[in-house]
Amino acid sequence: MIRTLNRNAEERVILKNECEGRYGLTEKDEEASRERVRTFNKIILQNLKSQLKIVSQSYQVSETSQMSARSRKKKIQETDLLSGKCMS
Repeated sequence: MIRTLNRNAEERVILKNECEGRYGLTEKDEEASRERVRTFNKIILQNLKSQLKIVSQSYQVSETSQMSARSRKKKIQETDLLSGKCMS
């Protein structure tokens, strides 16, 4: 999938250059493009992955604490019902 996306990006660059009257990429341009992709994959994607992991864990903690609060409330209500107290 990533290779396909990279290939599509490279094809767009080639088409853009052809439309501007430049044909083909120089070795220097190709190396710069490869380095840009490596940097993106190594730094940007790793940072995004880390941030998503943090958000995911935060959501799970929040969801767990909400469930715990609901469970405590439910247990209190059940206890009150068993002891004969009325809940409004």
